[in-house]
Amino acid sequence: MAAGLLALACSAAAQSPQTLRKLKSKYRYVGPPHNGLMAVSPDPIPGSKIGAFFIGAHFGYADTLGQLVVPVRFDYASDFSDGLALVGIGPRDVRKFGYIDPSGRAVIPAEYDEAAVPQNGLLKVMRREGVAEQWGYLSTDGTTVVPLEYGKLMKPAEGLIAAAKGTWTPGESALSRPRFEGKWGFLDYEGNVAIPFGFVDAHSFQDGIAAVAVEGKYYPKWGFIDARGNTVVPFRYYEVNNFREGVAVVGRVINGVVRYGFIDSDGNELIPPQYASARDFRNGYALVGAFADAGPMPYYLIDKEGGSRLPYALYDVNDSGRYGHMTAAVPDSTGRLRYGLIDKRGRRVIPFRYDRITIYSEWDAQTQSWKEAGIAELNGEETMFDIFKK
Repeated sequence: MAAGLLALACSAAAQSPQTLRKLKSKYRYVGPPHNGLMAVSPDPIPGSKIGAFFIGAHFGYADTLGQLVVPVRFDYASDFSDGLALVGIGPRDVRKFGYIDPSGRAVIPAEYDEAAVPQNGLLKVMRREGVAEQWGYLSTDGTTVVPLEYGKLMKPAEGLIAAAKGTWTPGESALSRPRFEGKWGFLDYEGNVAIPFGFVDAHSFQDGIAAVAVEGKYYPKWGFIDARGNTVVPFRYYEVNNFREGVAVVGRVINGVVRYGFIDSDGNELIPPQYASARDFRNGYALVGAFADAGPMPYYLIDKEGGSRLPYALYDVNDSGRYGHMTAAVPDSTGRLRYGLIDKRGRRVIPFRYDRITIYSEWDAQTQSWKEAGIAELNGEETMFDIFKK
């Protein structure tokens, strides 16, 4: 498509240092190029984002030659995707959302209470009626694909959309959110019911299967179905995660205690439920927590056969690093916990000798990108370090 080729050419031109200097001389924030346009703001650089929405500033869009093509008039703005950008107008409590094209023309009027960036050619939008949320999907030209009549809608995935119908009731207090109760099923991308609404909860499809829950005697029981609604993993689990690297975390109640293990896509228990906690596999390894009679929970990095990657236990683990790095501690000869940093494969990046290590992400105004860094503390002294993706 000609517009797509133009966007590619413009994106390449956006890397010009002259263009970036020109834009940065005018604006406090300059976003990355998408579809040949960049979100810009004359206000101080926003300190955070909510989902795909920039907050705390007013926005317009500039082209890759440095020219402002969409005036600064929006209170929320997303990057362009599929030829559209999601924008918000008005104070936060009464803000309305819509979509614009690269010329700034309102393709979808800003009349929705919430909305999401385009996904698979669909636009997720919501209107409130009292405490009730009514979600639906539009096409990129504004045609209604899924009527705004669902209390919950998941993102489109593999030709199907998890959706729920039910009722909303006010929260127990003025500060609590309204509650939703209903049944889940699946729609196709034309809004037709593909799998009937008979589940109490559901996840989106992934690799041809989806996690769904049915009503149990004491709690919902989870299993997996295929795209025709056939059961492929029995409904016997207290908790499940989506599959990752061909396996999924599952939890079963055994003798009154939830224990975690791993199954394959056929429902075989590769590693039987036995752990106090378990996290998804990443790069061939998963972090699991063992039951402990006393003291902090010990963690182990295991492979898909249940073997330990490291010859020792880890404590006080934080695996929230953007690039898969984890801070963790091991006891020294006196029993005192000493902190270090390991990568996603368990390789030691910083030795276990510090009193504390903290990692964090921050927006780098100079490079206009997120970076990850950390602070290592030892005897009251702090050492800063950067973390890089490998």
